[in-house]
Amino acid sequence: MLRESAISRTNDFCSRLIESGIYFLIFFTPVAYGAVQPWAVAVFEVTAAVTALLWIFKIFLKRRLKLILNPAIAAAFFFIPYVCMQFAFPLNNVDGNSSGRGAFGSVYPWATKTELLKVVAYAMIFLAVTCTVRTRRQIVRILSAVTAAGFITGLSFLMRYFRLEAPGSLVNPDHLSCYLGLIIPASLGLLFMPSQDLSISTIRAKRFLIFTCVIVMSASLFLTMSRGGMLSFISSFVFMAILARKRGLVAGRGWILSAAIFIAATVAWLGATPVIERITSVKAEVASLYFGGRLPIWQGAVNIIKDYPLFGSGLGTFNYVFPGYQPASIMDKHYTYAHSDFLELLSETGVTGFTLSVIFGLLFAAWLFRRFQIRGDPSVLCLSVGFFGSAAHIFFHSFVDFSMHIPAVAILVTILLALFIVTLNLKRNTVLAENVASRISDGKRRIALNGFCLAAAAFAVLYIIASVKPALAERYARTSDPSKAEGTLVKAVDLDPGNAKYHYQLGKLYSTRPEKYAHVQDMLHELGKAVELNPTNGKYRQSLAWTYGQLSDLPEPSSFTYSLSTEKCRELAHREFQKAIQLEPNNSYRYRAYGIWLSAHPSEENKSQYEQTVALMNEGKGRTGIK
Repeated sequence: MLRESAISRTNDFCSRLIESGIYFLIFFTPVAYGAVQPWAVAVFEVTAAVTALLWIFKIFLKRRLKLILNPAIAAAFFFIPYVCMQFAFPLNNVDGNSSGRGAFGSVYPWATKTELLKVVAYAMIFLAVTCTVRTRRQIVRILSAVTAAGFITGLSFLMRYFRLEAPGSLVNPDHLSCYLGLIIPASLGLLFMPSQDLSISTIRAKRFLIFTCVIVMSASLFLTMSRGGMLSFISSFVFMAILARKRGLVAGRGWILSAAIFIAATVAWLGATPVIERITSVKAEVASLYFGGRLPIWQGAVNIIKDYPLFGSGLGTFNYVFPGYQPASIMDKHYTYAHSDFLELLSETGVTGFTLSVIFGLLFAAWLFRRFQIRGDPSVLCLSVGFFGSAAHIFFHSFVDFSMHIPAVAILVTILLALFIVTLNLKRNTVLAENVASRISDGKRRIALNGFCLAAAAFAVLYIIASVKPALAERYARTSDPSKAEGTLVKAVDLDPGNAKYHYQLGKLYSTRPEKYAHVQDMLHELGKAVELNPTNGKYRQSLAWTYGQLSDLPEPSSFTYSLSTEKCRELAHREFQKAIQLEPNNSYRYRAYGIWLSAHPSEENKSQYEQTVALMNEGKGRTGIK
């Protein structure tokens, strides 16, 4: 009896710790500017792993593994191994466009691993929420925390908008509008949820507080002037109104009328003119087929899909592949994302990965709607309508932006979807979950659960190590002391050997030293390693070409380069310059660098190549406007 009581208390304590971890993620990620920096990524990944360890410990204590079985779990079991296989098969032989057709793997495994760690973190958060939140009170507490985080973020933005000092949060207005657009519908579900166990005065005070938070968040959303955010917000509101009317909530048409009045009042309070002008400018963008500068990016992404149609270039690699497909009209800018989550997913995972995602997405949506249709509890229905609104908002917004690549947004989506599943499984204020090991005999079940707990705990520990190393490496690589640069970069390479950037920086460091030719072997090794790890990077190829070119000018290069003769160095320089151009055909700087090197090494063959390069470079100048 005492043992059971101790186990129960320990289990409850672990549940409270997991819930505290969820609160930490809710408030930390927006304050950490979306949690996009390596240190912030490490913090949320470690937090996710710790919550997973606590969940595993709970399973070990209770000798039960209870899950709310749903298509999202099946999706994770298919998608995560698919990305793992991409990581395991590097496409190191990619030299330019069209060379990845039909190939399976990743052009840059380090980038794929980085995104994979994030996806695994989201999966652990999802499991922690669905397996820990068991009561209506917990759902309300977490939703209240989400609303508070949205209010603080929105208020901070409003203060900065009106030129008052305020702490920073999400910097990009599109991402801020998406973040707030996710919270507002869920908060409205909480606002309209019946509260029978509270007094009338308490209910009114609670609703007034939530409504105030919603007003502040809505004001902030519209003042971001993000057309994608505003249109997604309005669309999600209409969707919520339709659902509410079908289920007879708030007198049917009351939801539609409330939505219309709420939006109109918010816009009028802000000053309708700038907001309406910003929204109506969408018509001109559609007519011009420019879409706020996104169309050229989408065209480049479509070309990536054409060259990597079946399996994609590897999750997280768009940033590294896109320069080779970047239209000349936008060559003067660097684009990390495709400004469309769906298009980027298709380019990185191919038709195979994208089809899997769509199938499981449709199955998950059908599962949610089916559960929603059979529920009659007004509290469950109100909360569910709010969650549906949040899901609709991120769905619409993902067509025109990359908010799901911002950890603060992705974590919020994960938590809200997990709460949605828990809400739909509420029965008399508690959640019904299926014991997945209930059909196994006691002896076998104990062995199976112990084995699962041991393997899962080992995985979580290894995951924490894998998450912390890149953040430590980035800290070493960012040292501001030139005298310690070599030592810190070597440490960064040791901690994160798959990161091509550190090898490149170390190779460039060797090349800038007065005694650089005494480090020729190290210099060539590091630059060559950068090219090997990230073969689609034209800058790395060009730096390697310059190095070979400089070595070919030495009076006795063999004494420094061992077996490389002058002719061999020049041959390698030609090859790497040409590969750099092949990788980035619209980048006139690659032609310019090659032309400068050719002009310094006159010959009949070089003269012909120089004339071609100058012509292409001039053409590139005209297209890009580079002087």
